[in-house]
Amino acid sequence: MNDDNDDLELHNRKKKKQTMPTTDDENKSHDDIHGLMTYYEMLTRLYSLMPRKTTHKAIIAVPQVQAIGSRRSSITNFKQLCKSIGRDIMEIKKYIECELNTTTSLNNQSELICRGRYTSADIQSLIRQYIKSNVECKTCHSINTTYYRDSNHLKILDCIDCHASSSLPKMK
Repeated sequence: MNDDNDDLELHNRKKKKQTMPTTDDENKSHDDIHGLMTYYEMLTRLYSLMPRKTTHKAIIAVPQVQAIGSRRSSITNFKQLCKSIGRDIMEIKKYIECELNTTTSLNNQSELICRGRYTSADIQSLIRQYIKSNVECKTCHSINTTYYRDSNHLKILDCIDCHASSSLPKMK
């Protein structure tokens, strides 16, 4: 062969399989020689870039429900409840109307008045369901989120902690 093609050899024989080194300390891999990152380096870099998982729980106000007569219920701390979740009063009002299949109204003190007799446990499970589906981040389970509507009128949930985004389900 020519001198300038010494490193290029063409054979009709099959090449032998190269064995990979068993540990990183014994031999340097092909990627280390050429300046590329190894799998373990990429994995440690990924874990260092990810936010640490927090174990603190969000404190949500417990709904205080009072009966008004025999056919209506009032959530007296509705404004405080919406503020602790970080969502608009009208959005949560609409969600409660859809889920309970009833009509609601707001009075002057921002109390939500529902047609029907409901207990605090009923409203609390409804609020938990709302948080799980419309507030909580699907990736890191944080409630530190915001939402917006995109050009296709879809609601997009953005997590402030891990910067993940996901689409929200439509209300019934």
